[in-house]
Amino acid sequence: PSGGEAIGFGLRIGTPLGSHWGIELAFTRPGEIETEFSGAIPLASSAEILTTIARAAGNLTATQLFPSPLPYRLRATQRHSTLSTTVWFNQTLSSKVSLVYLGGMGFYRNTYESESRFDILPTGIISPIVFPSLTKTVTYGFRPLAGFEARVHLTDHVDLVPGIRLHGLESAWLLRPAVGLAWNF
Repeated sequence: PSGGEAIGFGLRIGTPLGSHWGIELAFTRPGEIETEFSGAIPLASSAEILTTIARAAGNLTATQLFPSPLPYRLRATQRHSTLSTTVWFNQTLSSKVSLVYLGGMGFYRNTYESESRFDILPTGIISPIVFPSLTKTVTYGFRPLAGFEARVHLTDHVDLVPGIRLHGLESAWLLRPAVGLAWNF
């Protein structure tokens, strides 16, 4: 699978370094993105591996061992967790709204798990024999990120913060829209 959507949570802590600049550390843990699909692999019924030949009292019979087409099912899950360090710049638009531009580096941990199943029905067996294949891969990396968010002051201590972040991955981009509440001390 090349992409998908998952709901997750994030925890961020930051501090201003001046009236318009600051730093932040953020951890984001999304849910798993699950993809499942199935189909059939067409097999030639005359292939040697697919047939068995039996001799009984001068009688030659050929029986197909595996069904044609051969049904399969593939399931994959992926999760992209990040720990980000950013520097931000705050642009005040009014007494209630400000825009925040941020950039930095993100450490990521990607888990990818795939399972493939081929349902094979040999001769004389009523229920299918299933050969599962499970693969799990975990990768780590360090890539740049950029983001943009708005801060809407609801009270003296609480801000509504909608935003979006773009994280670099090994061979892809991770786009993370978010809506959250910020507590100001």
